[in-house]
Amino acid sequence: MTKIIRNSAICLSCATEIVSLHRHDFQWCPCGSIFVDGGTDYLKRGGDPALFDDTSITDEDAEAGVIERGRILTTQAVLDQLGPQFLRELNGTPDAEIVITDKKEHDR
Repeated sequence: MTKIIRNSAICLSCATEIVSLHRHDFQWCPCGSIFVDGGTDYLKRGGDPALFDDTSITDEDAEAGVIERGRILTTQAVLDQLGPQFLRELNGTPDAEIVITDKKEHDR
């Protein structure tokens, strides 16, 4: 079962990121074009799908940040999405080196 780490989206109309922190934490963007709901229990979106960019993070997204000998192995796409500081915090390794790997190599 997929674990939700962060439930969020960016409204492309008003350029605001909204975050739902807990179950039934229904959040509208300021312009009222989109909403998110569900916190870490479920992912629910509303509004025109063309008007939001999903920025939610699940454990499947984060699993690319694997620790090996004090280094975090990840793909460029995951690093771009999550950022180095978040990967280090997620893995509890604030000083870890981040190494970009090929996804196929990582999946072995």
